[in-house]
Amino acid sequence: MDNSFSHASHGFVTLHAYAHVRNRSCARLCARLRARLLRQAVSVIGRLVGTMDDASFHELVRVIGTALEVAADEAQALTMVSTLHAIAREGGPRIGPHLATAVPLVLASLHRYEEADEYTEACIKALEAFAFASPAEFAPFLDGVVEACLGFLRQAFSSA
Repeated sequence: MDNSFSHASHGFVTLHAYAHVRNRSCARLCARLRARLLRQAVSVIGRLVGTMDDASFHELVRVIGTALEVAADEAQALTMVSTLHAIAREGGPRIGPHLATAVPLVLASLHRYEEADEYTEACIKALEAFAFASPAEFAPFLDGVVEACLGFLRQAFSSA
């Protein structure tokens, strides 16, 4: 009996398995590179905020806020929240006029991905940056932010 088909078939299966493993490895590498690229883009935007005129700054904050509102998944939302954090950290008081929109938006999105610790941390860091950048404009939101943070602490201790 001729086993050439069996050997050829086995070679195809081995090649297919190799291609599958290779594609998964490439996908992981691409995901890591994409994450690095996004972090770099957020960092650059944060640094460039100081060089922007007011109209460009306000447009940037508006665009990032809108993108956070319509983010399709956790990764997109994380990128937008991290960008707001960088803008507030580097832009300082210039973020103040936007806090009436930005703080409720971040607070609302905070609960969208409650199980994602990295996302929750990014939201809390953005809120902290807002508070330090423009304390007067942040003041009306202080109680809500403290309550949200206490909620996470209660949750952490009750599940421990």
